[in-house]
This record gives sequence, structure tokens and C-alpha cells, in this order.
Amino acid sequence: MLAGQLALLFPVVYMAVNLFQGNTDFAFAFVFFLITFIFSLGFVVKEIQKIHNDKAAGIQSDILIFCDYKLLYKSYRHEVIPMPPIQLATFQYSDRAECISLSGDYSDIRLIKGKQYKVKYYKNSGILTEITNYRGRKNKVTKAVSRLTFGEKNLQHKTIWHEVLIILIIYALPISAICFGGFKLFAFLQKTLLMDDSDILLIQPGFVKLIFILFGSLTFILFIHEKKEPVYIISAINNIYKRIGFKRSLSLMIILFLIVLSLLFNTYTKISDTQIEIHNFDTVKIYSYNNIEHIKIFPYSTPYKRQIKLKLGYNVFLDDGRSIELTRATMFWDKVLQLNDIFTAKGVIMEKSYLTYPDSIDLLINEHVDIDRGMDILNKILIVEESPAN
Repeated sequence: MLAGQLALLFPVVYMAVNLFQGNTDFAFAFVFFLITFIFSLGFVVKEIQKIHNDKAAGIQSDILIFCDYKLLYKSYRHEVIPMPPIQLATFQYSDRAECISLSGDYSDIRLIKGKQYKVKYYKNSGILTEITNYRGRKNKVTKAVSRLTFGEKNLQHKTIWHEVLIILIIYALPISAICFGGFKLFAFLQKTLLMDDSDILLIQPGFVKLIFILFGSLTFILFIHEKKEPVYIISAINNIYKRIGFKRSLSLMIILFLIVLSLLFNTYTKISDTQIEIHNFDTVKIYSYNNIEHIKIFPYSTPYKRQIKLKLGYNVFLDDGRSIELTRATMFWDKVLQLNDIFTAKGVIMEKSYLTYPDSIDLLINEHVDIDRGMDILNKILIVEESPAN
């Protein structure tokens, strides 16, 4: 629920940027989403304040494994009213071979030996403040592996491969599918919301895919850290994770991810039949075709998986020193002829490079463009050697 409310950050930032740029169409919706987001943010702030107050009071939170329980009775020789016995439970830390005994009220929870609990207690006095069942790190994957291996003694060498396969199926595939769908949805929303009828080409940020891959990888690591026994690489990170927990960690990742997406959503370049618009998250700069100094169209080589591949460059150089790589647009090969005709009609200086016929075939294969269709395009935007058949 919290993560869903935090998703409101995306439209809030998007509409705030539009209002900052002078577009008042989103004013009413912005107020509505802002109030809802502030309500959600208040919940997050209260949780952070609670963590800070616990730390100031000396309260520590840990995931502990229950070991033993006993009652301690005091001597009542000089007391008229006997005192109730002290409830003392012994736990083992889940991340190290150490035990701790905590006194407190355990009447509201059923303690089972070997089961993990999320426990809050005063670090110095060992007095319990809160205990709840812990649902994470139950090693469900390990149990599934033991059922599939038909005995560890006979197929011990296959266990790790079964475990890796199950981890990929349970966690990696769903997370990858969600991130891939999110990336496609992001690109679709940009094209749908940002392009008008007069617009020809939209160049989106080139590293959006990397942001989705990074978020998916971190989410995968977070789920593995929660559901499996973690590998403690950096103790400081693990200590922070133990304090804020899985849900808060995931919510924090989603907040940062949506902030980055909100900024990237308003970072793009748009070309129409009359002008070029370069949008950053806080500024917009508009150029006419008279501001184009020249255009350079050229083939270039790039390393890819220990091979050298030939790609196409189509760069627009503006009079203020900026350059725009039109080939970064996903719709480039569908719109390049239309743009090329407009540039030619406007009298823009175009520097065309020479390309041999075999290299042109390699270039189209590397660009994943149909050969016949691609050759028609290259013949109009480059100087291409004629086919040997001609």
C-alpha cells in the first residue's frame, strides 16, 4: 500500500515541472495529487521519526531465533504481596553465533524453538519492548531444492544448480518482466503525452534502460536478502537494513526510482516540421531550422562483444555548440527520410560520407533494418557505392 501511494510522486513531479514552465492545464490535478502525496509522505516521516526515537532511547531491533524460555522466581521472605515471576527468553542472533536473554511479557505470542522473530529491546538492560513473528528468510527455496534433489547424498553436486534455477524462476523472471514492461510503458507514455500531430521525431534519454536494469537488480538483491540467509558483504549496509526492514528499504528504493524517472520523463528532444525543442527537467530551449549550423551523416565503427560493428551517425550541429544524435531515437529509421527532405528544403548544409556497398549491407544488418528498405534510405542520405549487380 505504501509503495502504491509513493507512486504518486511521478505525476506530482511531472505536473510540477509543467507548472514551472508556465503550463497551467495541470493546476487542479497537481493540487489533488500533491495533497495525497503529502499525506503519504507524512506516514513515511513518522516511521523515520520512530526509528530515530528508538535509537535515541537505546532500543535495538534484531531478527532473533528463539532458543529457550523460563520463569524466574524471587524470594518473598520480607514481602507481604508476592511479585509475579520474571519471564526470560533466550534468543540467538540470526547473523552470528551469539545468544541474548531478554525479560518481558511474552503472553501475546507463541514462541516456537528454532523460529525467527523480530524483536525490539533495550540494548543495555535487556528488557523486551516488542516482539512479532518474522515472515522472511524461511529458506523456502532450500526446502524446495531438497525435495527436488531426492536426497543430498546422491545428488549433492546438483543442489546448487537446482537452487539457482529456482531462485531465477521465483524472483528473477517476475522482476525482469515487471522492469521490461515498465520500460516499455515509460517509452509509450512519453510518445503519447509529449508528441503533437506536428512532431516528427522524439529522442528519449539514452540511459533509461540502464536505470530500469539497475532498479531490477537492486530489487532482486533485496528480495534474496530478505527471503534467504544473506551474505554480509558490508556490515554497515546490513545494520541499516536491519533497522529499517524490508518494506521500508523497498519503499525507499521506489521513491528514489520514481524521482529519477520523473526527471527523465521531462528530459527529451523533440523535432517538428518547424523547430527543435530540447527539454531538460527544469528548462526548455527552442531552435528554428535557421539555428542549424550543419548536419553530418556518416558511418562509424563501434566495438560490440569483441567485434567491430558498423553503425550510422546522423548528427545535427546547432549554432550554440550543441549536437543532437538523431539515431538515438527509436523511430529514427521510420522518420529519417521525412526529416531529410525537410532539412534539404530548408537549405541546411549536409555533409554526406561515402559508403561502399558491402559496408552498407553490414550497417543495415547491425541496425536491424530490412535490406531493401534500408538501401533506399541510405541512397538518399549518404553517397553509397552502386550494387555490383548494376
